[in-house]
Amino acid sequence: MVLKSVLFFYLIINSTCAYDFFRDAINLIDQSSDPCDDFYRHACPVGDYDFLVLMKYAPIFKELETSQEESAWENLKIEEALNNIKPGEIENEISAYFERVFLDMCQNNDPAMTTFLLRTQQMLSHEMSTKCRAENCLLRLGGDSNCTRAANDFKSRVAKKTDSSHYQEYVLKLRENIAGWKNKTRAVNILLDGNFKVGVDNINSFLMNMVDVLLQWIQVYKYIAKNPFELILQETPWVNDQKINRALEAVARDLFVIDEYGIQLRENIDALMKTEQDFLKCSADFSGKHDLFCSIYSYHFMFNGRTTTVLHFGYDATNRHPYIYFGMPFIARAANSEMAANVSVFLNLSLN
Repeated sequence: MVLKSVLFFYLIINSTCAYDFFRDAINLIDQSSDPCDDFYRHACPVGDYDFLVLMKYAPIFKELETSQEESAWENLKIEEALNNIKPGEIENEISAYFERVFLDMCQNNDPAMTTFLLRTQQMLSHEMSTKCRAENCLLRLGGDSNCTRAANDFKSRVAKKTDSSHYQEYVLKLRENIAGWKNKTRAVNILLDGNFKVGVDNINSFLMNMVDVLLQWIQVYKYIAKNPFELILQETPWVNDQKINRALEAVARDLFVIDEYGIQLRENIDALMKTEQDFLKCSADFSGKHDLFCSIYSYHFMFNGRTTTVLHFGYDATNRHPYIYFGMPFIARAANSEMAANVSVFLNLSLN
């Protein structure tokens, strides 16, 4: 098994190193065009260049992703429950579905009814406790011997809070959040498993070199003219800020490539596992009989904020001053660049 893993990663690394992006890009340049008529067409690849990298790295990323299949966060019980939902057998409105479950429990004296009412109450109150206010208090309905009357009262209270929402709305949002957290987790694991971290270092080194060039340029103008930007002002009269050199220097010094991949990994796994744990606890209360209810319950208490995203699968770069971050294909290619010029071309293509 160990030998198989070593061989796998050896092939991955060698296949990426063997890829010559610039050779393929040059083949897409229309060298027959006259640079005097259309220099852009003469110098740049025809069409989108990003598909070259995406096409090369997609199968590699897929292989690395497949190697993560045994991970706990890739095998969530809540996803299994969502996949087993049979739409034709369930009422569309949340309140109608909840009412049926409650009525069935009431008529059969199900000992789990109190827990069902408590968890529904917690959903309506958005609070994991026994505290409640006014119509959100549902536990007393369990003491009504008239199950039909209690179920009608129960339904009306739930309907007011859910606005006749369709259960599939919750299922769809839950799926989307889980898929998003998984993709962010996969991206970091692929960065680590594929040994692509050096790509971040290469990009950061080039960025620092670019900053040094800019700072040197600013210093040169300070010495060659009484007004540091006298020469620039002659060519660009719109530049009327005499302290623009200081502003440029401040902006340049602030720049850095953000690499909070550990934070991204932790936050997204935490979000996944919290949702999974909430679901499992709820499912255990009902012996796995009401997993749709427990999925909706988990949705109400899942992490609703934005988890850290500094690494994704798009072939692009994002500038959110002062930090910059890049997509996984970009970093993978930069990891296999032997010259700083290679990285610079990628930076220009992505940031422009």
